[in-house]
Amino acid sequence: MLAPRFGKIAGSRPFVFNTISQTAWTYKDSSLSKNTSKQRLKFKAGDRVPYFSGDSIYHLLTLPSHNLLCISEEQPDEDEKKKITGAYTFPVHWIEQQLDDKWRKLGVKKPLLILVRPDNYIQSISDFS
Repeated sequence: MLAPRFGKIAGSRPFVFNTISQTAWTYKDSSLSKNTSKQRLKFKAGDRVPYFSGDSIYHLLTLPSHNLLCISEEQPDEDEKKKITGAYTFPVHWIEQQLDDKWRKLGVKKPLLILVRPDNYIQSISDFS
């Protein structure tokens, strides 16, 4: 077993964890990963959804479907939600997220839509106004 040996080498634990857990994988170069946001975000389409220490959102991403995170200080009304989700050719589960400090630290300054695949990788990112 190599993992226990690597874990004893200083500085290798994050590498070993990311490799074994596959959290370091990315699909940034995939033609299916689209980013049209003008914001300077610390994550990109093709990355896994960001993990927030002590305040993870992964418990919201449990349905075996695409999830659409709407990050905003004020959420759109029901008609606007239907219009947005209806633009997709597949079912989309709407998840509201408050634009707060955890998102601001990741570069989100104004309303944002993040389409998350069922495997918790970001398919697309777009500004929302």
